[in-house]
Amino acid sequence: DPLDFDPLAEALDAAKRDPAVRAGVAQVLASLGGEAATRLVRELVDDPDESLRTLAVQLLPKVDADGAAEALLHRLEIDESPGVRKEACIALGNLGARDAIEPLLSLLDREEDSGLRSNALWALRQITGQRFPDDLDLWRTWWEMHRPK
Repeated sequence: DPLDFDPLAEALDAAKRDPAVRAGVAQVLASLGGEAATRLVRELVDDPDESLRTLAVQLLPKVDADGAAEALLHRLEIDESPGVRKEACIALGNLGARDAIEPLLSLLDREEDSGLRSNALWALRQITGQRFPDDLDLWRTWWEMHRPK
């Protein structure tokens, strides 16, 4: 029946499935701020689409600065995508998230991807204000002396 066809409903349904449209909506909402932006970006952090997770990791500190570090640390630990994990390092460094120091040191200890190691090192430098080279022993020694007791 032609009267049962709702083009707007169809378009909205298609938009929910289209990563490019979802990314655009997330960017617009993030620029506006508010609860809807936070909710959408938090959903996208766990999206199966790598490009949407990457975008969400970039946007999360803008829409939820107080709650972003925990979600970013979770992504850093579990995400299989080096790109998402690299962006998580950058976001954590920009936030100055001291809770990220230990996970970033662990990443330096086990990670072989040079780009990911480089981003983790950058984040450590941003968070701590130290400029040590890519030397895990040096970083760990410094952290043992400066970690909260």
